[in-house]
Amino acid sequence: MALGGLAGQNCHCQWGLSGILLGIVVMLAAGVFTALPVYFDLFCYQWYYALCWMWFAIGAFMLVFGIVYEACCIPKAAQAREFQGVEENGDGPLSAPLHDLNSNGLLEIEELVQLNSKVALLHRGRDVNLLAVKARYRKLFKERLDPEGYPVKYETFRKYVIQVLDGIDRDPIAQEMMLEQFVAEGSTLDPPHEWGEKAHFLQALRLDEEDNFSKIPCLNDVELVESLPPFSLVRYRCMVQDIFDPEMYAAFCVTKTEGDLRLVNLKYRERLPVADLEDVGNAALRMRGAYYCVPLPGETSWANQPTQSMHSGAHCPEATLASGMGLKRRRDADINMENVDAQAESHECPECPTALPSSARARHNSAPAASPGQNADSFGLNFPLPWEETDRRKTPCIVKLYDEDEEALSKLGETVEVLGILCVDPAMANLGEVWSPAGADARDPSTALVPRLHGLLVRKLQSYHPMFPFTASWLSEARLSLAFQGRLGGPGAVVAARATAVALLQKSLGDSVAAEYVLAMLISRAHDAGLGQWSLNLTHLDPSQGTVSNLFRAIQELMPRAVCLPLTTELLNSGGWRPRKDFEANRLRAGKLQLSAGTVLVLDETQLDEGHLNAEGVASFGAVQNIVSKQTLPCDFSVCTMEIPLEINSLVTSRGCSVLKVDAVMLPLCKDADITNCQESFNLDASRFFLGLITRHTQQLRIPEDVAHTMSGDYAKMRNKFLEIGQSTLCRWVSLARSICLSHGEEELSLSRWQSILELEKQRLQRCVAKSARAVFHAPSFASHADKAFLPHLSFHVNSFPRTPEKAGHEASRRLPIPAQVAAACGGA
Repeated sequence: MALGGLAGQNCHCQWGLSGILLGIVVMLAAGVFTALPVYFDLFCYQWYYALCWMWFAIGAFMLVFGIVYEACCIPKAAQAREFQGVEENGDGPLSAPLHDLNSNGLLEIEELVQLNSKVALLHRGRDVNLLAVKARYRKLFKERLDPEGYPVKYETFRKYVIQVLDGIDRDPIAQEMMLEQFVAEGSTLDPPHEWGEKAHFLQALRLDEEDNFSKIPCLNDVELVESLPPFSLVRYRCMVQDIFDPEMYAAFCVTKTEGDLRLVNLKYRERLPVADLEDVGNAALRMRGAYYCVPLPGETSWANQPTQSMHSGAHCPEATLASGMGLKRRRDADINMENVDAQAESHECPECPTALPSSARARHNSAPAASPGQNADSFGLNFPLPWEETDRRKTPCIVKLYDEDEEALSKLGETVEVLGILCVDPAMANLGEVWSPAGADARDPSTALVPRLHGLLVRKLQSYHPMFPFTASWLSEARLSLAFQGRLGGPGAVVAARATAVALLQKSLGDSVAAEYVLAMLISRAHDAGLGQWSLNLTHLDPSQGTVSNLFRAIQELMPRAVCLPLTTELLNSGGWRPRKDFEANRLRAGKLQLSAGTVLVLDETQLDEGHLNAEGVASFGAVQNIVSKQTLPCDFSVCTMEIPLEINSLVTSRGCSVLKVDAVMLPLCKDADITNCQESFNLDASRFFLGLITRHTQQLRIPEDVAHTMSGDYAKMRNKFLEIGQSTLCRWVSLARSICLSHGEEELSLSRWQSILELEKQRLQRCVAKSARAVFHAPSFASHADKAFLPHLSFHVNSFPRTPEKAGHEASRRLPIPAQVAAACGGA
């Protein structure tokens, strides 16, 4: 950059003129010495003429060099002289208007300090020591500009800057560019996107250790969100119900207090009530991800207690509730409390709800029917299971993520745990009183209903269990083995834990064989819809005996998440089974089948009667069938249907053969003759821990060669005896063997264990044959006005078992060896 004075530039230009003159002189001298021998007729050697021509060439080169240099030097000198004139007139980068913050025509010490502080913040971000920067430039001002620190004229400052820049680069154009960049950086501040706050929290709180992470207050463990102070550091265990569009926000602002500029970080908050702000333009705009998250659907009462871990002393502390909790407004009061008496008089079964609770219905019906989905009130809390909205311990949140975590939650239905800053803004708590319903955004509900959680850290939990609240990377096989030895390593501990679970299931069903199959279904891994995935269909259940309710309560005592959904024509036609995109509100309306991984789904067909399915009923039935058969959930996006993979265990109960066209293991229920030996009370902690431990076991079942040879022979014999056995039966046997072996604490299939499994299968198949010979139950028939061709198998009567007999032409006596890859695939399921 030009900084006054052209002495250096004139010196550079004299090189061109000197080259021209010296080149002419050398060329003339060489010509004279060449012409002298010819003029005087003198004899000269050949080298003499060569020397003269060499000097002539040197002179010509010097002449050309001078001309070229002069041609390049003159425009630079003119440009420098022009820039110097601009500087002297006060219009250049060093002129007073660009640096004079208080417009007094002088450069003061604080103006120099603030200008360089901004530049230091830009280049070093949070690592800069602003106190040291300010002290340095105050000292520099006194040493170089004025010893007393008084304001100086800009000519004094310009001379100093010229000296500094001359030591860097004497080219005036380069100096001009450097000063322009310096002024631009001082005028507009653009800090880095990442401030290092995540690393700071992880290091300061040592959150990389699971015990320290569990000490952070958990939002799932409090009844009142108001009991936690705003801007508290909390953790939240949830399921991603909807993915909002990324939103733009201001990452920082610059405040001015008593003439001093201060950079304020606006991340991890909704708003900043500051009046005096400096204009930073678009430099502060950033993007962040927004996600609507809900507590895990179907979480049982024991799993919803404060988080326990496999370490005896590691408990998640409950947040301290204020002593005046009764004076605080509860979340229910903010929603709707008009039908509390009606809800108290309701006798609907909470385990197997056939309709929404009255308070939830009132809340959903409170919005105007003419404009559904236009505001947040019409959505309510948008829980997948509507009857859970009355539970004060279940709080939805809008999670907002930053920087590299902006797109971390890209999968619907994913189970995550978010560590973040809780934002419950009182000024935003009653938006309905300020905004009209038509103007309220459905994605921006009141923070009193849906708090905001600004995430610092996201942990993905593949299949959450309250006794193992850890990430998959930390929960290694070695730690699982250590936990097993610590809790179940004693003699008979595994046997006792398994016996307790079987006894509880047997007491609810009255059938020991069915209890074994239900336990195996609860243990089986359903992460893949390929070989080895199977569901269970309990048939011949009498709805008047309450067997389904008893079974579901027993499953709730053992598993952390369980959902029971009755299948009736009325409920199917009413919709709400699959998620549906509301494009008017730009929200995803939740469906009852939108569940998290590791949930046990009980589908009750015992109350299903003949009826008609409308278009919504056909779609709902197809969604249920997809869940059971393919482990996928269809989401309705109007123009298309997107299938989301799920990992759930399905149990179908029916009076006869299930109307679901799925390849399930059918087991007719048969009451045991004597069940008086079942214990009346159960100690379920060990059973819960044991089931949670073995469901996280990912190793394949080891099958020795002799056992595999025996299995192939038994398969051939059983296929010759029972027509129900098909090609997929062998894979189900391997998956059943894996579940039963794990329930006994075994990782290898022994011959004796296989014989006991085969005996169970014989009893099951014999029941199917016996029931088919004297079947009296009839499955309901459907007639769909919307699309009869879609469900051709729904109109039938159950007259015989099995449902899908094999053709008589099968070579049942042929021995079928088990390929290693089939055994591995089935064993890992």
